Amino acid sequence: MKITQETNCAIKAILYLSTLQKSEVSSAKVIGKFIEFSDKFVLKVLRPLTSANIVLPFRGVTGGYCLKKTIDKISLFDVIIAVQNDINILTVMKNMSKKDIKKDEIFSIFEQIQEFEKKVLKKITFDMIINNKVSLKSILEITI
Repeated sequence: MKITQETNCAIKAILYLSTLQKSEVSSAKVIGKFIEFSDKFVLKVLRPLTSANIVLPFRGVTGGYCLKKTIDKISLFDVIIAVQNDINILTVMKNMSKKDIKKDEIFSIFEQIQEFEKKVLKKITFDMIINNKVSLKSILEITI
């Protein structure tokens, strides 16, 4: 799986937004300054996060963004899928049928790895990340 610059920005934006008080909002400019991305790039990344119901936008002079969900309800998988739309290991697999993937030994192995990866990413929440509860041991315990 390849993590794009947009996904990197989205993850950092979620981490930043998680530091805000419950009724507090932050502008894209402030978010960008804090996570070291341009405000235009942050705005680009916040759009799919808003569409995925992860981030809540507020319009107007005092507008900005806040989290729509609590950090224990937002997983890495949610953010990656919102921004990248997929986590395919091999892009060629995206256009293949399940039947064709199962026929090919290598693709079949990659599909199993990809499914495990999805399972892991769905289990890792931002609450776990912020509270340093993510380790290989904890990931394996919650996944297997």
